[in-house]
Amino acid sequence: MPVCKVEKQNTKNFEILPKEDSNVLYSDKSPTTKYQNDKPNSTHYIMKNIVIIGGSKGIGSAILMQQLQSNQVINISRTAPDVSHPNLTHYAVDVLQDPLPDIENVDTLIYCPGSINLKPIGNLSISDFKNDFEINVIGAVKAIQKYLPALRKGQQPSILLFTTALQWY
Repeated sequence: MPVCKVEKQNTKNFEILPKEDSNVLYSDKSPTTKYQNDKPNSTHYIMKNIVIIGGSKGIGSAILMQQLQSNQVINISRTAPDVSHPNLTHYAVDVLQDPLPDIENVDTLIYCPGSINLKPIGNLSISDFKNDFEINVIGAVKAIQKYLPALRKGQQPSILLFTTALQWY
């Protein structure tokens, strides 16, 4: 897998810059895979299947918007994203309560739901801790277990997990 660095251009756009010896080229912020058997300087773009769990709000929504132009995006969340696009499929699913949809082809799994109770630790109940653990850990494990067989068949498969920050006082 090529090593890339991400540079923040502004609050909404990121550009991925490859290492010089990478087999992935990036132009106009769209990934392009270079094949060794192709003529020199020729490139082909392969649209990836990206599953985003929690892509209707926050960082999940930002990732969804960034990926729509060049990839097939499958969003799984309780609420639909505020965008309609031919490359977007949405499943209305509560990751903790509902079965996850069957998806045959997955190249990238991105897990974005997060929960945190911002109360002093002395005011948190065991139920508060359990709820946060369920969404942040159990939900991620459920998603990975469900889509791991499809990821194993994917192009340069990857899993990206986000969680919330925690600070007690």
